[in-house]
Amino acid sequence: MIKEAGSFTPPTKPMHKKHSSTTEHLIRGHPSSQAALIPTTVIDETILSLRLLFPDWDPQTSKFLHKMNQAGLVEEHAYPDRLYLSDFHFWRDRLSEICFEYQSPPSKWRQIWADRRNRLQWYTFWLAIAIFVLTVVFGLISSVAAVLQTIYAYQSLKLARDAVGMS
Repeated sequence: MIKEAGSFTPPTKPMHKKHSSTTEHLIRGHPSSQAALIPTTVIDETILSLRLLFPDWDPQTSKFLHKMNQAGLVEEHAYPDRLYLSDFHFWRDRLSEICFEYQSPPSKWRQIWADRRNRLQWYTFWLAIAIFVLTVVFGLISSVAAVLQTIYAYQSLKLARDAVGMS
């Protein structure tokens, strides 16, 4: 993903070899045609953006494309060494919004539960929640026990006074 400073270092995971010349042909048009409906710079940047968002080494991307019967859309291409938001002219604003949303903390409990970008932070948060819940439970148990102890001590005192008063 694009880092905080707006740079992206491609992962070192091996890329799977998948070829589909028809995809490139469909997107770019026939190579012998002179006029393109969409400028090649827009197409190149769109393909690079899609590769950034849906990397071909990611198992979830492969599973998604296989599920959609679009496995041929993933092609083998080398990632550039680094990507910067300034490298994108047409999709910069949208990628910037995605980067901002990705880096922002989760706001709902369901998002907090599912957010595993930082495992240490996730485990620390849920450990703190577990400790809080246990503290409340044991605090309630000890409060109830203290109230019962006070009631029994008062009744015992009352019985002792009654016993002394009768004799």
